[in-house]
Amino acid sequence: MRYVDAAIIGGICCICHIIVIEPHWGSSVGHPNRTRWLRMNGHSNAQRCPIFIADTDMMTQGFYQSNAGAGFREYLTSSMNDMFSLDLSRCTLIECINKMCEIKSRSHPNIKQNYRMLVNKLEDIERQFGCTIMPAMISSVFWNHFVPFLADQGLKYSTIGHVKANLIAVLNWSSKYGVKLNPSYSEVDIPNYIPSKISLTPDEISHIYHFKIGKEPTYSFRSKKVLKLRKNKIATLEKVRDMFVLGCNLGQRYSDLVRISPENFKNGQFSIVQQKTGNKCFVPINSLSIDSRITFAILEKYGYHAPYAGDINNYNTYLHELLHHIGEDFMDEVHIDNKINGIITRETKLRYQLISSHSARRSFATINTLRNIPRSKILRATGHSSEKAFNRYICYDEDN
Repeated sequence: MRYVDAAIIGGICCICHIIVIEPHWGSSVGHPNRTRWLRMNGHSNAQRCPIFIADTDMMTQGFYQSNAGAGFREYLTSSMNDMFSLDLSRCTLIECINKMCEIKSRSHPNIKQNYRMLVNKLEDIERQFGCTIMPAMISSVFWNHFVPFLADQGLKYSTIGHVKANLIAVLNWSSKYGVKLNPSYSEVDIPNYIPSKISLTPDEISHIYHFKIGKEPTYSFRSKKVLKLRKNKIATLEKVRDMFVLGCNLGQRYSDLVRISPENFKNGQFSIVQQKTGNKCFVPINSLSIDSRITFAILEKYGYHAPYAGDINNYNTYLHELLHHIGEDFMDEVHIDNKINGIITRETKLRYQLISSHSARRSFATINTLRNIPRSKILRATGHSSEKAFNRYICYDEDN
């Protein structure tokens, strides 16, 4: 029996030597630097005994067939090693932003778009002043010049606040990879700013929807001359018109409206998980939309998809052009009182200039509040989690 047991043990050892001790170094599943990987995970004898399962291909075949698995594998075999040796100590500020967006883009696909404005403004400064901005240059002195620079370019203080948050986030991330920061890099105060708010009335929304683009006199966006619109321009403005009116009736952000599909509508109710907050909202179209007949007409026209799905900046530009063409109520002068740093200032703008994609959502909230719809029902439709946030959308003034 002892000889039989010895033979069995010997056979097992040989099998183990083939399967475990001899890894498939030439296999596609082999880690490019297994020795370092094993040492990092507590295997001190990795160089002498690089233990690795040989049949990894069979065990993970189903996982790596998917795109997500392939991307994760690429990260483990390449990007992970880059992270350990990532050194941004000599990078410019823009290079740090691009590197952060590159690394985080897999888990945050839209991150590059979120930082586009910051990059554009920094590039404008470098071109205008012939300089290169390094991370260590961001200090309280830099902010004292940068904030007025952005304000002079027409950016609202709420937008400047987003730019500030993005820049500080980049610096905090870069500091983990060798970037030296100025001690005062986060010492910045954005002036208190009460933005102007405007919402439309049901009659104004109906007037926008029934305006016949191209058939009624259309005026130039920059002058008062009557002009003829091309067919493709008329088609674009019609889509923008329908998109805005649909937003007034569903009360959603532009980022959610562009994603609608037939699956979002069931038994006369619209529901969607909002991209910004992750909250799920429910809109009973017959009871909460400004005009259910118009709402269903637009939805059926586009097969229950978004009428317009272009960039939001282009959308707002076309919207202003559309309202300028309509004229009448949207060309009135509006006096706006703003409080900045405790000082009240007044500026005058034309009404159409104050209307944007978010005005549709604000109109939905204001009109339904004036209709005495239960507040809880409106919050369920807009997706707001608190009344404090919801109250910012309510516009009570003489125009409403």
